[in-house]
Amino acid sequence: MRYSVIILLIVLIVILGFKFLDVESVTGNLVNDAVVTLTKVSIAGIQLSDDSIGFGSGYVDRACNNATVISNGTNSCWVNTTEYLADGHEIINNGTSFLNITASLSGFTDAEEFFCGTSCDYTNVASIGVYSNNFESNSCLGLTSDVENIGDYNSVSSVGICDYLDFVDNSDSISVYVQLHVPIDVAVGNKSFLINYEASAY
Repeated sequence: MRYSVIILLIVLIVILGFKFLDVESVTGNLVNDAVVTLTKVSIAGIQLSDDSIGFGSGYVDRACNNATVISNGTNSCWVNTTEYLADGHEIINNGTSFLNITASLSGFTDAEEFFCGTSCDYTNVASIGVYSNNFESNSCLGLTSDVENIGDYNSVSSVGICDYLDFVDNSDSISVYVQLHVPIDVAVGNKSFLINYEASAY
């Protein structure tokens, strides 16, 4: 009887030992996470496909003390001695983001200096202005509402010509026209000035 009890205890110990050594079956599945990132890069760029405007030759009508000449082909009190055609600067957004476009007069301190230095009696009417239109439909949200001066008789300034210029093909370009108020005593000779267009990306 004594031997039987000992054998039984040994058997129980062996059974319990195997129970504790039992492990769950391995499925072969392994789960882990991976990260994918994408960064959008905005490219700001403008192209001037028409970067020159010519007003030809002419003079202020003697019945007026100044003339208005606009590059869209209209004028007042200006007598042309050579023809000039309607023309504007065409600005294209060739980047990948919306652009804010501004214009400013370059190379002169004011419109008086451009027309006749500081010696003209009628330069208080001198000004150089710009206004914008869509060259392609729906290109710009926030065009100029009227002519805005980048130079008057005693100052220059930067003006907005388009708040949001789109970058989608076939609706990404505007035209900018130039208006001059020319004093009657403007200095004789060929004159030219530069307009600086600056683009800022959104």
